[in-house]
Amino acid sequence: MPRITGTDEVSLQAMEDLKNGLRVKELPERYDLSLDQAKRLSRYARLLEEGKGFLSPRALCGLQELGMHALVLHPLFERRDGFALEDILTNLPPEIKRRDVALLLEAVEEKRNRILVFQEKVHTRFENLKKNEEMVQKTEHLLKEQRKDMRKQVKALKGYEPEVQDFLLQHLGTTPNGTLCLAKRLDYRWQKRLIEKRVLEWIGPPKDGFESYFPTGKKIFSGKWEWEHQASPEEKENSYVFRVNDLNSLAEDLPRRWKRGWDTAWNYEKEQKREDNPYVEVYVPEDPTYDNPRITPLASDIKEKERELQEEKRRIQVEMTSLESELNALKNTPALTYLEQVTVRNTFSQKDQASHAFLQQQAMRYLLHEGYVVMEEVTLPNGRRVDVAGINEEGEIVFIEVKHTKVDFDRDQKWEGYLPYCDTFYFFLRDGEGVRWSNERRTHIEKKGEAGLLLFTGNRVEKQADCLLQGGEKKEPSFLFSLAKGLSKKWVFGF
Repeated sequence: MPRITGTDEVSLQAMEDLKNGLRVKELPERYDLSLDQAKRLSRYARLLEEGKGFLSPRALCGLQELGMHALVLHPLFERRDGFALEDILTNLPPEIKRRDVALLLEAVEEKRNRILVFQEKVHTRFENLKKNEEMVQKTEHLLKEQRKDMRKQVKALKGYEPEVQDFLLQHLGTTPNGTLCLAKRLDYRWQKRLIEKRVLEWIGPPKDGFESYFPTGKKIFSGKWEWEHQASPEEKENSYVFRVNDLNSLAEDLPRRWKRGWDTAWNYEKEQKREDNPYVEVYVPEDPTYDNPRITPLASDIKEKERELQEEKRRIQVEMTSLESELNALKNTPALTYLEQVTVRNTFSQKDQASHAFLQQQAMRYLLHEGYVVMEEVTLPNGRRVDVAGINEEGEIVFIEVKHTKVDFDRDQKWEGYLPYCDTFYFFLRDGEGVRWSNERRTHIEKKGEAGLLLFTGNRVEKQADCLLQGGEKKEPSFLFSLAKGLSKKWVFGF
């Protein structure tokens, strides 16, 4: 009775006959097959036909190369899970074993779970970034409006003498609705007279016994209670300022004061000595600029603020693009990448997993104490995943492979795949697992005996043997960057 694989000549001819109308029960007699073999060939032939309906040519090619091993994918065909089938069939390694194909089903679920968790985190981060972007756009719009208002105000100043223009540019500003106001304090006595003449007007809660007028010219608040309960949000937004009611009077008064030698600007030292300045008893500001973020000075560099906003927008876009790229990279990672993790998870019992996780944690603490930056579950460029990796200030890389039992240590055949990417490699076991390194012992366990050994004894990690192996060409910038990126991802996303 021939061995059929789904890709051999007998299988191909038998499936062609089935396609031409031959019944399944007639196959055993024609090709010397068992009835079970005939049924399995029939099921595989149906999978090939179904796949033509929704699989890509590349995935169909993978299905043909997989042969009878593809029967374990039958559940995916039943629910027409194109995502999983494309992932598996387009990334198959040569000569894959049937049990590994079955594990790939679990690997796909592992990948899906990772994507779901990551998508949730990305969604939350995206929402925050969009809110930030909206705030930036609103601020940009506000700056554009302020720039228009300022252009109008600056244009109005062009009729004055250059010295007057300079003084007004330095001391005046605008509110969000374009109201011209003081951006800096003036000489206290002069400012008081300007208020009395209504050249300046306090907009806000009643201050120093003065009534409060608003730009509408209709509302007058004589007390703080009226202000708190009757002022509209817009009025409050454009408040806490000294509004300029008569720019011409302010500008004409400047040359007269200068001619007589009277102060016009705020003088900190002089204001401290004035008895009629009420600030003296409380606080005399050294900086003449009003501490009101709503006031935009006419002399301020709005272009600089706009450049800062543009930079913030670029930063937000870069982060959003980075998140999208990472999500796409995760989606495009073959399910095969998760096969090793699924295999380990299925091999270990719950007790074994707890023991492995405990030793992994101890190994990380050990390396951290030795001056290394550490992380766990590092995926290497060749697809292998090392339990613990560390890198120190000199750039030396150490890998630790945790073995929770002697049996786990003995059957490890993949550890040499870690060596090209580290300077030093250690196995890490519990004391009492029957492994002892010595010069004699090293000669009996071939190359594995040249690795270093760490033992968990009592409550501490002890180095039982140094590593005698030579590290590989691991210090490519791309690999060092992948270590740093993996550490950052662990901190940010938790995996």
